[in-house]
Formats: sequence, C-alpha cells, structure tokens
Amino acid sequence: MSALLAGGLHFFLIVLYVLFVIPIAPAEAGVMMAATPFVNLAGACSDILTYVESIAGQNNPFMLGRKIGALDYITSPMNGGVKSSLISVDQGRKLAHGRVVYKQRARPCDMVTTPVGLCTTPQTPRPKEVDVTIQNYVGSKPQSFSNSDMINICQDTTSFIQDYVLSFMRAGRERVSEIILADLKATVGINYQHNGAVTAPGVCVSKAIIGTVNSQKVPLFGNYSEVLLDYQNNQLNGIPVVIGDGNLWQFTQLAALACCNASIPFDNAVMAAQSAIYIDQAASRVLTPNQAILTGFGINHLLWFNENNNININTPIQQHIVVPDPLYPSLSWDLDFVFDECTKSWIFKIGAWVDTFNIFQADSFGSDPSVSPDCHDDLEGMLGNFCYDFTSI
Repeated sequence: MSALLAGGLHFFLIVLYVLFVIPIAPAEAGVMMAATPFVNLAGACSDILTYVESIAGQNNPFMLGRKIGALDYITSPMNGGVKSSLISVDQGRKLAHGRVVYKQRARPCDMVTTPVGLCTTPQTPRPKEVDVTIQNYVGSKPQSFSNSDMINICQDTTSFIQDYVLSFMRAGRERVSEIILADLKATVGINYQHNGAVTAPGVCVSKAIIGTVNSQKVPLFGNYSEVLLDYQNNQLNGIPVVIGDGNLWQFTQLAALACCNASIPFDNAVMAAQSAIYIDQAASRVLTPNQAILTGFGINHLLWFNENNNININTPIQQHIVVPDPLYPSLSWDLDFVFDECTKSWIFKIGAWVDTFNIFQADSFGSDPSVSPDCHDDLEGMLGNFCYDFTSI
C-alpha cells in the first residue's frame, strides 16, 4: 500500500478516534440517568491504529474499485478544487443553492469601423445570473446493528471501518463519478471542428483512433490529433482533457500513453499525450460504449455540501459529524450514527449532496438580432464540453 494511502487512512482514523465517541460518564449514586449502551467505538477499540496497514491491503475485496476518471478530473488541483463556499442552505427541502453571475464577451461584430464619440449614448452591459442547486444525494442505506453486535464490532473495529465506512466511501465516490459523467454529457454544446464542420449540441463526433495492420491493432495518432485541434479551434486554452474507457483506454495502451490517473508522474503523462487522459470505467455504461468527453480544466466544477456542518451533534449515543475522505482530501462525508432505544440497536450511514456547475452557459456567447446584419459570436452555443465516438477500424 502506498505511503499516501497509509497516511490518509491514518489521518482518517485518528479523526474518528477523536470525534466519534465521547467517553460515557458513570451515574452518580442516587441519581437516575438515561440508559446508555456500553459501547465505545474508539477508546476500547484503539487497536485499529495498530493494524491500519491491513485495512486496505492489496486486492482486498472491500477496497477494490473502478477507475473513476471523471471524479479524478473534476477534483484535480488543476481544475480549481471543490466549490462550496457560495452555498446557502434550505434545510426544509434539504437543498443547497447559490447564485452565480457571469458576463457575455464582446463579439467582433460589436466593433465599429467608424469612430464614435464619447457623447454618443453609451451601452450598458448587463451581467447574466443563474441559480445553482445541489440536489443529488449520494449516501449509504441505513445499516442497523444490535447492541451485542456493536460490542463485537468494538472487538474488531478494523473490519467495521473496512467493511462499512471505507467501503461505502469507495462506493460513494464511484457513484459521484457516474453523476459527473452524466452531467458532462448533458452539457455537450456545439463543436466547431478544426475542418470547418459544426456539430450540433449533444451530438458526438465519430473518430477512429484504432486501426488494424497485419491483424494487429495500431493507434491512429493522426485522428487523435484532430480531436486536440478541435479543442483549440473552439478557442479553449490550456491542456485538453479526455475522459472515457473502451477504445480510448486501449489507445493509451497501444500508444504507450499513460493516463493521468495512472501511477506515473502527471506531467510525464500530459507531455506524452498532449492531453490529460482520464480513464473512467463507467463511461461506456453512463454514456454509450466507446463514447468519451472532451473538455478542459476550469470549465466544470464539483459542488459539494455536507448538511452535518450545520448540525454537528457529538454525544455518546448520537453522532452527526463530518469526516474527511481518506483518498480525496477535498471531499468529506456526513457520518450519522445513532442509538435507537426502542429497538436497542445502532443505525449508521454516510452521505453527501453533490452536483456540478459549468462556467459556460447557453448564452455565454450570445447574439444580438437587433443589429443589422445579425451580430453573432464565433462560439455561439459552445459550452466547453464535447462528445466523441472513438471507433476501431
């Protein structure tokens, strides 16, 4: 297990140790107190810190997971991180929302060819506004444990953290990556290709990136370079990002190109591929087999909300706290653990609210039909997300 994983898990478990359970105080003589279950998930179970390296051993069945390139891309430091500070909360509907202001850029047709004096009635640019609502919930189903089971769990907390806490976090990350993929596909706009073709919103461009020579598969670098040229033709800057699996994944192997979520230096991967390639094993299922998304850093942002930030209850029999994800430091999860006195059982779950936001809106590159001839922007309808069908011939 890598030092990064071990360090992250160690930090995560220390947080659980410090925050999870407040020691139970004994009843004073002659004073009636509410019944409190004799369970301590941290103090009596501190052996877990000794066995931290065994929690996520190589090929442990509970820690095996898909490549989640969409989440890797959107949480990358190059993408600007996770956004949550703009959010106001409506607890009644369990939604978090905010208002984002953006402006339209000037168009070439806005420029005049005859000098205009300052006394001419000036135009007043009007900013645009859009409401952003975080309404996707990702969480585990409530898990119920009898009090006797909890005592046994205290004797093997390593298995509990591994089988439930970390396992549910892994499943949650995979589900979040699926939501990101679906959102990226839903915001595929017009693609102004380098060869002059214009692809309509939501339509994928077909591009063969794998060929056959003497019955052997070979990478078609020339066709892949056209994808990168399309990115530049849409006037986008920086490193193109490609997210997918299937033929894209095989292309990276044939071309000896590393993925940006592979275990090699990120800079080397980008230099070789001239793009940031993220493999996501859910792409062919969430999109269509062999479809991939072309986008860029800074275009799509992850919106994340923990409702327990506004609750933060931490008592011997009720926990509503926020704990960090050990593998993705920018993410955190609501952890709820309560004792049901009616059934004498413990109920546990984790979760979070999640959504995405695209900085390009449908009218970011607007037109003005009141001008004669019509004043259109070169990028009208371009949303920074594009779809490709990567084929094999």
